[in-house]
Amino acid sequence: MLKAFHDKVAWSVECAVRALVEADKSKAEEVIDAKDEINRLADEAESHVSRRLTADEPNRMLAFRIESEMVEYLKRVFYFAKRIAMVVSDVDAASAESEPATPQERQTI
Repeated sequence: MLKAFHDKVAWSVECAVRALVEADKSKAEEVIDAKDEINRLADEAESHVSRRLTADEPNRMLAFRIESEMVEYLKRVFYFAKRIAMVVSDVDAASAESEPATPQERQTI
């Protein structure tokens, strides 16, 4: 449960950085569009953590605390990956608006 969530967050960071380095708007959009899946995986991970709290295992409180923190940290990491992707997407849109459309317009600048 946590591994799938971790893997998707790690993927989002990798894609966001690649989008930034390569100025790749489509990669940035992939990260932004992953929000629903990330939220679903986070919900599943939180349910898993809650079930672990009720399990009859030694150190369950410690495991609950660590796993709960991990879920929160991964959600935060995705938030920043998404912000990076949004910057790439916004910069690409802004530069497309400000660039002259024809070669003649480019010469007048």
